[in-house]
Amino acid sequence: MSKLNPWVTKQIGFKKDQIHFLPVSGFSGANVVDPDYKNHPWYKGPSLIKYLDELPAIDRNDSGAVRFCVSFFF
Repeated sequence: MSKLNPWVTKQIGFKKDQIHFLPVSGFSGANVVDPDYKNHPWYKGPSLIKYLDELPAIDRNDSGAVRFCVSFFF
């Protein structure tokens, strides 16, 4: 984490309070739904799903144009 902080804050321009490091594994599913403190004893925060569920709602412009990405895989 400490190696990523300078890059994320200086190169990309995020503020430190806008960054939340969260260990997850798409391969094993670690910390995606349930917290995984056994494999990540240094992390005491919520799982990915819980963190995303607790994000504050954002204001949406419902009078603007509708745009969405369409992907099609064969």
